[in-house]
Amino acid sequence: MFAWLTPYKLMIEIAFFGALMAGVAFGAHVFLNYERQIGYDKAVAEYKVKEIEAREAAAEKTALMQKQIDEATQNAQAREQTIKTLAAGAVRASGGLHDTIAAISRGVPSATIDALRLSTTTLARVLNDCQNTYRGMAEIADRHASDTRTLTEAWPK
Repeated sequence: MFAWLTPYKLMIEIAFFGALMAGVAFGAHVFLNYERQIGYDKAVAEYKVKEIEAREAAAEKTALMQKQIDEATQNAQAREQTIKTLAAGAVRASGGLHDTIAAISRGVPSATIDALRLSTTTLARVLNDCQNTYRGMAEIADRHASDTRTLTEAWPK
C-alpha cells in the first residue's frame, strides 16, 4: 500500500528514531525540572521554618533583656527613693547638729576668756562646714553606687 515509501524507509526510521529520542530528551528535561523544583520548594520551606525559629528566639531574647532592663530601672528608682529619704534624714540630723553648734556659738560670748571664744566659734564653723560637705559627698557617692548597680543589673547575662 505504501510501496512508494520503500526507498525512504531508512530515512523515515532515522527521523522516527530522532523524534523518539527528542521526545525522550524533552521528557527527561521536564522530569528533571520537576525534581529540581521539588528540591527548591523543600529548601525554601526549611529556610522559612529556620527563619521563623530564629525570629522567635531573637524576640524571646529581646524580651528577656528588656525585662532585665525594666527590673534594673525599677530597682534604681527604689534606690533613688531610699537615697532621697536618707538625704532628708541627714538634713534633719544636720539641722540638729547645726542647732547644737549655734547654741555653743551663742554661749561663747558669755565666756570670760577671749581665746576660748575665738577657738569655739572657729571650731563651730569648721564642724558645720565639714558636716555639710560630708553630707553632700555621701549623697553623690550613693547616687554613683546606684548608677553602677543599675548598669550591672541591666547588663545582659
